[in-house]
Amino acid sequence: MHQMTPAMQACIEECLRCHSTCLGTAMNHCLEAGGKHVEPHHFRLMMACATICQTSADMMLIGTPHHKHTCAECAEICEECVDCH
Repeated sequence: MHQMTPAMQACIEECLRCHSTCLGTAMNHCLEAGGKHVEPHHFRLMMACATICQTSADMMLIGTPHHKHTCAECAEICEECVDCH
């Protein structure tokens, strides 16, 4: 098993927290609020954020060096998601 640094563990936990927050918000708040919250761009972005956060956490847990690519994309999508709100 690969060595898990405290920084990597913290990143995994943040990715999983973001995944849970985005998925829960999209499926509950956005669907119930309707209107702009379910417009295709907004809703797809929320789902993309949840998905890439889960994928990034998985890649780090697997221990593949490819996590650098998914984490970079994750950061970009998360920033876009923040700007959208």
